[in-house]
Amino acid sequence: MMKHTRSASAVAALLAVLLLLLVPSTAAAQTRAAARSAVAVTAAGSWGAVAAPVGGAPVAGRSFTASTSAFVGLSQDFDVVNLGTLPLVGHTFQIRTDPGFAGPRNPTLTVVLCPTGAWKAGRCAGGEVSLGTNTSGNFTSTVPLAPGGRYSVNVSTPWYWGAFTSTVNVSVARDHVRAATLTNN
Repeated sequence: MMKHTRSASAVAALLAVLLLLLVPSTAAAQTRAAARSAVAVTAAGSWGAVAAPVGGAPVAGRSFTASTSAFVGLSQDFDVVNLGTLPLVGHTFQIRTDPGFAGPRNPTLTVVLCPTGAWKAGRCAGGEVSLGTNTSGNFTSTVPLAPGGRYSVNVSTPWYWGAFTSTVNVSVARDHVRAATLTNN
């Protein structure tokens, strides 16, 4: 009988230790609740992106302009630069094309990203990613861009019968800024 008493005592002691570990004290529960409610909030930040010369200094409000003469295709590179302090999850390209003389339609411009940033004669060494095609109007890119970050794009059109000038603006709306995150202290 002594053997069963020791086993029962050992089981009871083990259960008591498990209960102490599994059921927190009131002080421990209050500490955990306080830790979960402490949130760090960043209240300020700016966002904006601009087209800039490849590797050149970005200037807020500057557009990228490309012109070509009749019977010539277009292939020009420029960078998109995040001028803000917040990361971007996208931005809008606004394309406006003005023909040099009246024609049946505007040329179609294609905007292509070079992830490696190494454009050579209109080709990207690391493979190209199409961002959009348009004659005139807007399209949205979902390429993320860190604060101060940049990536290189090429704007091109095949042979076109008329002269034209295209202007590309880059704009950022609030929904292009990375969503806020909550951080526990």
